[in-house]
Amino acid sequence: NTELPGLLSTISKSLDSKFVHISTDAVFDGSAPLRTEKDSPSPLSVYGKSKWDGEQLVLENYPESLVARVNFFGQSNNRPSLFDFFYENLISRRSISGFTDVHFTPLFVIDLVNVIMKLLDLKTIGLVHVVGSERMSK
Repeated sequence: NTELPGLLSTISKSLDSKFVHISTDAVFDGSAPLRTEKDSPSPLSVYGKSKWDGEQLVLENYPESLVARVNFFGQSNNRPSLFDFFYENLISRRSISGFTDVHFTPLFVIDLVNVIMKLLDLKTIGLVHVVGSERMSK
């Protein structure tokens, strides 16, 4: 999550190609309801810290990159996803438990791809939060 994005961004710069790094909202600690690109990250996990470190390396190595902080959902063709678990249980009317103290603004994966493609068309660079329009509890 740290070294490889840094290396790939350096290679992309040398090839004068576009580079998109997919990051995560896990760079934040969840203490504030909504975050902006100007807010300082405060990750609680090794994963969040490694993704934040990767963001920084990408932007240091190739400032013309697009770094997208995301939280997405969707079905997987290769293996069951968390979305599949909840979908199957809800369709079967089985009770499931989730979190009440964790909030996020997820985006359907197809919409995420479309937004990133639009950002590339607009020649957007730097750090961008690419999230859904609605904050919800997990």
